[in-house]
Amino acid sequence: MELPIVDHTNAYNRVQYLINGTRSTTIGGTSGSYTVGDMETNFGKLYQLLKNLENADYGKDFEDPLEPSTSGYATGQGDASFKQETEDLKTSMDNLIAAHITEFAAIGSNDFSYSGTADNSYEIPTSYVTKLNAFLSTELPSYRNVIKRRITEISNRIGYVNSRDVANGGSTSSPSKSVSGTGQGFQGYSFNGGSGYANTVYSHANFLVGKKIKLLEKILTAIEDVSSLYNQIKSKRAEYYEYNQ
Repeated sequence: MELPIVDHTNAYNRVQYLINGTRSTTIGGTSGSYTVGDMETNFGKLYQLLKNLENADYGKDFEDPLEPSTSGYATGQGDASFKQETEDLKTSMDNLIAAHITEFAAIGSNDFSYSGTADNSYEIPTSYVTKLNAFLSTELPSYRNVIKRRITEISNRIGYVNSRDVANGGSTSSPSKSVSGTGQGFQGYSFNGGSGYANTVYSHANFLVGKKIKLLEKILTAIEDVSSLYNQIKSKRAEYYEYNQ
């Protein structure tokens, strides 16, 4: 997605409306943790979600210990690659905000009054436009594709049941969805002799239900039988005691 920038001033005005919640002010906070409440709603929502992904509570440094071989994987498909792409997008947003704060202050303090032959105009630096393009024309559209890949990748790892496609919004190539047909049982990446992690989880759950729980039921029955036997013994002993008084 190419951004049709006409001139530097136009770029500044567009960014002011793109990222700021209140057009007459700018965004507070510090780099890496700018104030989401000062941002335009959609921009702020994306920024907060990316911050969440950088938080340990959302699995910041988690990498699937069972991750398939990432050889031939597309950008963002694997765990480490997805983490890097997330950081790249977040960094591009931080860079744009920082550049805009600088220009906001510079324009606000510039004296635009006409004075003889002096040129009091202000020119937005090329670096500012470069940061805008890095976010809007490079990182943002790239991350959109990364998210689609990750939806399918994670779904393929977990697996599908009875051909139900749960990878809504996911990519259909690089990677393609490992689900097809109708009522096909478990599908997904090959794992532990089955298809998808869910297949193994189901097998273990089925084992627990079919064997472990049955065994526990038998133990419980045996306990009840022993208790019943003990009660019978007590009763017989009581009868014997009464009979021989």
